[in-house]
Amino acid sequence: MDRNKLDANMAMVASKSIAGVNANALKYLIPVWIAPLAGVTLRMVFGTIVFWIIASIVKEKRKIKTKDTLYLLLIGAFGFYAFQAAYLMALKYTTPVSASTLNSLLPVWTFCIGVWFFGDKFTWLKVLGLLISAAGAVLCMCVKRPPEIASNPFLGDSLAVLGSIAFALYLIFNQRMLKRVDNITLLKWTFLGAAISSLIVDCFVPWDASLMQSPLHWKPIAAMVFVLIFPTVISYFLLPIGLKYLSATVVAAYNNLVIAVTLAVALISGQDHFSWMQIGAIVLLVAGLYFVNGKGGGVKHANAV
Repeated sequence: MDRNKLDANMAMVASKSIAGVNANALKYLIPVWIAPLAGVTLRMVFGTIVFWIIASIVKEKRKIKTKDTLYLLLIGAFGFYAFQAAYLMALKYTTPVSASTLNSLLPVWTFCIGVWFFGDKFTWLKVLGLLISAAGAVLCMCVKRPPEIASNPFLGDSLAVLGSIAFALYLIFNQRMLKRVDNITLLKWTFLGAAISSLIVDCFVPWDASLMQSPLHWKPIAAMVFVLIFPTVISYFLLPIGLKYLSATVVAAYNNLVIAVTLAVALISGQDHFSWMQIGAIVLLVAGLYFVNGKGGGVKHANAV
C-alpha cells in the first residue's frame, strides 16, 4: 500500500470512529435537548464558519470555476442537507445502533448508483451481496425495541435508509469534484449549501433547542460542543482525504466501523439493548457488503480519483 492510500485509510478510521460516538451523542441530545432540524442547523452553520475561516488562511491550490461553485452548493443544499436532516430525525425515533447499521448500506447505494448512472460493471457476486445486505436491512427494521429507547422504530429506520441514499450521492459526486477542487474548497461550499438549506427550513419549522435556554446544563452543552468540533469539523475534514485516494465504495464500507463503535457505546450507556436478532442483521449486512466490495476492491467508477 502506498503512502497516500495508507494516509487515506488512517483518515477514514479516525473519521468513522468519531462518527460512531457522534450517533450516541446525538441520541442523547435529540429530542430532549434539541430538535433534529435545529441540530442540523447548528452543525451546518458552525461547520460553514470554521471551513470558511480555514479557507481564508489556506490559499486555494486551484482556482474554482463559477459552475463548479454552483455545483458544490447544490450538492450541499440537497445531498448533504438531506442526509443530515434524515439521519438526525432518524435518531429521534430509533436507536443509534439501528440508525448506524442502516446507514452502513452506503456501499450498496454507491454500487447501484455507479451501475445505473455511470455504467460501472457488476458481477453476480456483487448482486448476491446486495440481496444479502437487503435481507440484513429488513431484519434490522423488524427488531422490536422498547418504547423508552425507540418511540417509532420503523419511521426512524426508514429515515436512516433515506439518509444513507442521500449520503451515497454526496460521496460519489464529491469524489468527482475532487479532480477539480481542493479539500477545503469542497467543504466550504458544500457546508454553505447545507447551511442555506437549514436556515430556509428553519423559517417554516419552529426552533427548539432547550440546551441553549437558561438555566444552562453542562452535560448537553458538552455533548453539543463535541458534536460540533469532532464529528462536524474534524470528521468531515478527514473525509475528502479518503475520497481522494480510495473508491467511494471503500470509503462507504468504513461505516462498518461506525456500527462497532456505536454498538459498544450504546450498550455501555444503556441507549440500546443486546439482541441476537439485531446482531444477526449486522452480520448479514457486513457479509453482504463484503461481496459488494469483493474481489476487485469495490466499485471502480469511471472518473474515480
